[in-house]
Amino acid sequence: MERPSQLDRQAIEAILPHRPPFLFLDSVSEGSEDEVVAHRTVEASEPWFEGHFPGRPVMPGVLLVETMAQALIVLYWFNFEVEHLFFLARDESRFHSPVLPGDELRIVARKVRFRRLIGRGEAKVWVGDRLCAEAVITYASSGEKAT
Repeated sequence: MERPSQLDRQAIEAILPHRPPFLFLDSVSEGSEDEVVAHRTVEASEPWFEGHFPGRPVMPGVLLVETMAQALIVLYWFNFEVEHLFFLARDESRFHSPVLPGDELRIVARKVRFRRLIGRGEAKVWVGDRLCAEAVITYASSGEKAT
């Protein structure tokens, strides 16, 4: 299946059902059936920074997991027609370094085992050469085409 290797925000919105403020990918610089490299700029104006944590804002870990899951959906798109995907399990996750307002994220998603209806992928979030988070995520598909 022939796909463009680079995606802008508009192309990502055609793949993902998410919309701001819950769309966590800005672009994809490299995409193939095996790996996706996505990017995101973390803005200081994002609403969760007000309460997480006042005076010392840090991006919540659960949102980093969601960011990695969205990158894995894009990776799924490089392999299959996009369907309704369900996040089944965060099999493993580790948080190594905080993500702060203004950080430029590089999200690398790789397939571990992809099948049409169920699969597993791994992803890492980097800021420069600093590893911030990593996860192994299992998904399932309803088998229905997304609309």
